[in-house]
Amino acid sequence: MPRKTSGLSTTTLNHFLINAGAIYVNLGLPDERFLGATRDGVTFTIEQDVAELEVDGSPGPFLGGRRVIEVRPRIEATILEVTAENLQLALAGSQTADYTETIEGGTTPTTPTHTAITRNRGIQASDYIANVAIVGQMSGSGENFIGIIYNALSDGEFSFETADSGEAGIELSLTGHFDPANITQEPWEIRIPKSTTDVTAPTA
Repeated sequence: MPRKTSGLSTTTLNHFLINAGAIYVNLGLPDERFLGATRDGVTFTIEQDVAELEVDGSPGPFLGGRRVIEVRPRIEATILEVTAENLQLALAGSQTADYTETIEGGTTPTTPTHTAITRNRGIQASDYIANVAIVGQMSGSGENFIGIIYNALSDGEFSFETADSGEAGIELSLTGHFDPANITQEPWEIRIPKSTTDVTAPTA
């Protein structure tokens, strides 16, 4: 029997990861937080260094002769919502405090006018985020695709750029980290919905 020469099938429309997705901090935990609007989507990457064992007499790569040397999972996005929480997330090890700005005439408001963000110490264990997740949507079922990194920390450069008739965005780069208590468990997880029924054309 001839084999199919096209990958298109009745289930194809169930298996597309669509739209930009959203980022959550501490997904599924009591302090779960939604980061807000992004620009140009979200990138989920698992950088991996897979080494090839070199053995005398082997003419090339051989079955079982590979091992994972290093894994570095990342989530990257441009966050448009400039909040104190998002800025603190982008600046690992930073702290926040209330700040009250004296207004013109020397009057001091009775309540704080700003949140001040500073950093005066090294990164501590408490600065790592339990998890950061991208939550997307699968076509057909509408169920969520979820990509998670664990023990996340922002380790990219901090920058934002303003422009006329535009909105500044926070460049966010978060990396997952191994837990020394469970060093063999890679600090990432992907959750994909179970297969759904075939998508069929609507009846007249």
